[in-house]
Amino acid sequence: MKFLICLLALSFWNLTASSSRISPHGLEHKQPKNFNIDIGKTVVVGQSGATHFKTIQAAIDSVPSGNNKWIKIQLQNGIYFEKIVIPMEKEKIILQGNNPLEVIIQYNDAGQASSSGPMIVNAEYFIAINVTFK
Repeated sequence: MKFLICLLALSFWNLTASSSRISPHGLEHKQPKNFNIDIGKTVVVGQSGATHFKTIQAAIDSVPSGNNKWIKIQLQNGIYFEKIVIPMEKEKIILQGNNPLEVIIQYNDAGQASSSGPMIVNAEYFIAINVTFK
């Protein structure tokens, strides 16, 4: 009987902890209202077709230093084999794909864990939506 009570208590505690991590703290994936109003500019990156840039890094490099309006970098579907570095002075960047299964940024230079991934973000105010980093 004690085992059953303990099991029920642990189950209730786990359910309470799980649900409190999702809804009260706002961790559900929701796009804020009027999110697109604050976007000052949108550029498109793609490996083919009519796009502004062929590489993500070229699009990031085009962001003015000290930028004060959000800039959306829209990624077309594809696998991007590149190392991306966002310097401190390039703030307010939104990197957005259509589908995380079809927009993949991949790179491996076999270095240290802090610098060998596909992306280094040194700037504040960076958002990635529907993108897979591999």
